[in-house]
Amino acid sequence: MGRCFSSMVLKPHDHDTVIANSRYCRHKFERSVDHPSVTPLQDVHITTGDRVILSEEYNGAIALAAGYIHEVTKKEVVVLLDRDLTKRYDAQTEQTSSRL
Repeated sequence: MGRCFSSMVLKPHDHDTVIANSRYCRHKFERSVDHPSVTPLQDVHITTGDRVILSEEYNGAIALAAGYIHEVTKKEVVVLLDRDLTKRYDAQTEQTSSRL
């Protein structure tokens, strides 16, 4: 049985989205402001190195990208994905869900 982060919002990207000499793209997500949980992301038992499959929560698109958890903080999760999501999503408005 997998675990997931739900109601995650893709944060605006910076210059290091595509990692040099790597096939992965770095993306940061944070919980949407209307998410009901106050549990810190670090307490969800998803940790650095865990494999992830990223899917849209509202439009039903499954397996948009795959990759690994790079970092988990109290409010953000950083993932290394096999696709650059900034080419498809407006980081200011799209909500996606990273599901394990």
